[in-house]
Amino acid sequence: MSEPIIRLLTERDGGVLILTMDQPARRNALAMPIRFALIEALRAAQGDKTVRAVVLTGAGGHFCSGGDISGMDVSTALDGRERMRLSHELVRLMVLGSKPVVAAIEGFCVGAGLSLACASDTIVAAEDARLGAGFGKIGLMADLGLPHTLPMRVGQGKARQILLYHGQMTATEAERIGLV
Repeated sequence: MSEPIIRLLTERDGGVLILTMDQPARRNALAMPIRFALIEALRAAQGDKTVRAVVLTGAGGHFCSGGDISGMDVSTALDGRERMRLSHELVRLMVLGSKPVVAAIEGFCVGAGLSLACASDTIVAAEDARLGAGFGKIGLMADLGLPHTLPMRVGQGKARQILLYHGQMTATEAERIGLV
């Protein structure tokens, strides 16, 4: 069986750089190749004076269905640390970069997808958006900065509910609590 195509599409609209995670067969699960490509694109955007803002979105009607757990197997502790180093670099580029990042969400935005959205400066959501953490459902801790960025958006109490109870919310609910 052939490997799925995993790519990051880039497009310019004037001063806006649009980054589209494109792996619709997996609802744009955040695979390592996408992480690498996002880091490269965000680094390039930081050095490009013609880029005024970045929009991060997903192809095929979904933002991101979370981390691609099929690629999370690591053979050594160093492999795991490198994976985390890259993930942290991605979040740092989004949070600390000089270009505002807008997460444009439709469909699923869960797990690592929610982490990416919360690391953005602004989140806009289509009416069909479904947002949630869900890490605990698969035995993982929230990562990519979500334990820090989510409470900043919705407060400690609501963030705990989102992280611990694993439910999904609609765009309307997310707007009501100040997430989008």
